[in-house]
Parts: sequence; C-alpha cells; structure tokens
Amino acid sequence: MLNKFFGINTDQDNLGITLEHINEVDNEIRKINYRRFFIFSIVTSIIELLLIVFHDIPSISKSNGNLFIYVMYFIFHFFILVTSSTVFFILKNYRKNENNKVPYLITEISILFFMIFLAFISVLDQITVGQITSYITGLMLCGILALIKPPRNYLVYSIPHAIFICLSLIFQKNSGILLSNIVNSTTFYFCILIMSKLIYESQVNIMVKNIVLEETNKKLEYISNYDALTNLFSRRYFETAIKRDIIENKLYEKKEAIIAIMDIDYFKAINDKYGHKAGDVVLQKTAEIIGESIRKVDLAARWGGEEFIILFSSTSIENAEVITSEIREKIEKNEILFDNNYIRITMSFGLTKFKGSTEEEFEKCFKIADEALYLAKSNGRNRIEKLVL
Repeated sequence: MLNKFFGINTDQDNLGITLEHINEVDNEIRKINYRRFFIFSIVTSIIELLLIVFHDIPSISKSNGNLFIYVMYFIFHFFILVTSSTVFFILKNYRKNENNKVPYLITEISILFFMIFLAFISVLDQITVGQITSYITGLMLCGILALIKPPRNYLVYSIPHAIFICLSLIFQKNSGILLSNIVNSTTFYFCILIMSKLIYESQVNIMVKNIVLEETNKKLEYISNYDALTNLFSRRYFETAIKRDIIENKLYEKKEAIIAIMDIDYFKAINDKYGHKAGDVVLQKTAEIIGESIRKVDLAARWGGEEFIILFSSTSIENAEVITSEIREKIEKNEILFDNNYIRITMSFGLTKFKGSTEEEFEKCFKIADEALYLAKSNGRNRIEKLVL
C-alpha cells in the first residue's frame, strides 16, 4: 500500500497501515515541508534582496559593455525574490489559519520556479566567471530540504536541468568548459534524484514506524486499562487509579467520595438458562447503562464476573444514591433481546463513604461497601443498601 501511495520501497506494507494512516503521513510530510520552506523563503528573500541591491544594481550602473548580462541577472534575481516572497506569504497565511491544509503542491512549484530561474543565472555565471556553483548549490539544497513524492521529484528536478543544459549548449562557446559543466551538473543531478528519493523514503518509513508503534501502544494501553467485554475500566486500572489518587495526589484526604459495589441478581441462572453468550450480552448492556448514567468525574469498572464498582468523586452519599437508583431502575425496566428471548434482570447495590489518604483506609471502606451489597442481597435483592461508619 505504501509503495502504491508514496512510490517508495518499504517493508511496512504488512503492518496494518490504512488509508487514514496514509493520509496522516502525507499531511505530516506537507507540514514538514511547510516548516522548512517557510524559513527557506525568508532566507532566500533576504539573500536575493541583498544581491539585487549590492550586486545587480551597482553592476548595471557600472557596466562596460555587459549591460544586457547584468540586467538579466537583475531580472532573474528579482523573479526569485518574487517567488520566495510569494511562498512566504502563502505559508504565513496557512499559519494564521491552521485548520486549512498546507497547499498541496507548494513545495514542488516553488522548487521548480526557483531552479528554473537559477538555471538561467548559472548560464549567466558561465559567461561571466565560467562557473556553475550557484546551480549545483541550489540543486543540492533543494534536494536535501524538500520531501517530494516520487515520481514528482524526477519531474521537478528534470525540467530545470533540461533548461540548464539547453541554455549551456546555446551560450557556452568554450567546448571544454561546456563539457565539464554538463558532466558535473548532470552528475549532481542524478545524485540529487537518488538522494531526494532516499530522504523521502526514509522519512515516510520513520513516520510509518511511529504510527505502528503508536497504534500498538494504544492497543496495549486499552488491553491493560479496559475490560474487553464491557468496555468499562478493568479492575487493574481501577485499583491503580485509586492508589494514585489516594497515595500520590491525596485526593480524598479532605474531599469525600462514595464507593458503590453492584452485582447482577441471579446471574448464574441466566447463564444456565440461556447460555454464556447471553450472559455476555447481559454484562455488556449493564455496563452500557452504568457508563451512560454516571458523571464524567466518576470512575466505573468491571470488578469481576457479574460485579461492578463505581467511585463517585466529591459528592454526598445522597447524590450517589440518586444516581444508583436511576441505574437500578433502568436495568430493571430494560429488556435484553437474545436469540428471540427477552431477558430481564435486576441489580443489588451497596454504598459507603470514603475519606482517607491511605490504601488501607480504602480497603476498609471497600469491605464496608461489600457488606452493604451483601445486606441488599439478604433483604430481597434489586435494592440499594448504605452502610456508613
């Protein structure tokens, strides 16, 4: 898939990369180009402005028979200045509107125009000083900075180079210098084609590996923190969060919390009558009702089997009882469809207050809430019992 979308050789195609990941990589590449070319456009604009002011204009005023050449220098330096300034304002506008996507072909178009103008300037350099240093320098700089998707990179660098070769053949009269310039520039041209492809390929591979790693970490985090059946937090995560809040954050040293333990009534009978798959559906629907009923600041988890637990943060036991009553009523009224059978269930609840700063204090309160749950079971089930010490 990566080879299809990015035109590169990669060993990441079998790692579950989706079209969404491809779009993410593509947009990230454009952002990298944006950051690089935003700075590049500023630097280029300053350099071109200095060349025009301190080289081209004085040369035109002092020219001795080479006026045409220095005027052409001025024109092409001015074109580069306009191009780089335009790129700067386009990218600056993007910065102000970050919700907009980076202009898709801004890198390719800016390099294409920059290298074409530089090709003309390099031909002028051959006439005046017999060198092509500016062309080779520009070629290498663009090849290193720009991340251009193959085969577009071939087109971007080939058009300016073809123009450079044609102009050299027209204006360079010294056959020795002509041959040297063509050989040297073409050697660098092919090197840049290879290098730009390798740089692009390397960057994409790094991004893909980071995406795969991030996805793997998210899956591991989900497996570690959530119960796979109910999508509520797992017992392990609940215990870890409680220990963190109690011991590290001292969250319940002054603030009061409510612990609610709940258990599905006669759950074994449901499994025996309808099967364990029906039991799983019952657990999922129960967890869904619990998750929809609690506040965002509360913490609900599947404690094990048919047992659930909720930590109501910074609230009174009366408010917690109101929420658990709503949960109990919703569960009692809910009909769960499974295999053409409507299953109705009830739940029992045990509540207690918690206020403390040690793990031992929490364990003590948990036992009290568990005793309240046992009392609810003993008193007929489908009810809420409170025990406060």
